[in-house]
Amino acid sequence: YYCWKKQSFCFKNYKIIYQCNAIIEGVTKSNVINEEEKKRFIGEAQFVRTLIYFYLTQVFGEIPYTTTTDYNINNRLPKKNQQVLNSILLKDAEETLENLTIGSTSAVENIRASKHAAETLLAKIHLYLGNWSEAIVFSDMVINNSLFNLEEDINKVFLKESKGTILQLKSG
Repeated sequence: YYCWKKQSFCFKNYKIIYQCNAIIEGVTKSNVINEEEKKRFIGEAQFVRTLIYFYLTQVFGEIPYTTTTDYNINNRLPKKNQQVLNSILLKDAEETLENLTIGSTSAVENIRASKHAAETLLAKIHLYLGNWSEAIVFSDMVINNSLFNLEEDINKVFLKESKGTILQLKSG
């Protein structure tokens, strides 16, 4: 049962990675989307992909890594060792940071990845890698940001209007 649960977890996450790769490929090839929007869409997809890969490495350690939707390539991918994955995740998170904009795209909800979400992800990756000074730098960027404040009222902490929310999932 445990093994099946892990396989299901892995399959669902690689499906999301595939979708992120499809977005990146489609947006990159588009002649209709302007450059600023392309950059944002690619950054958002990169953010989700990097976040998923980060958690997959926490659960499984060595995993296959792909940035394509080509099944001929994807079905033969070898696992990458943890050190290689860590450097890829850092590079991807830094690229994501360059592609995303500051702040939310919604006045009330932070349902799309922003530059601050990418800073938070970079802080977390550096923290897990033991890169303490880099973790502090990226944490400070988020903590000292005027867009986010810790809620004083505990009853407002998990609400969509919370001033401390950097990124949230849209509820149905």
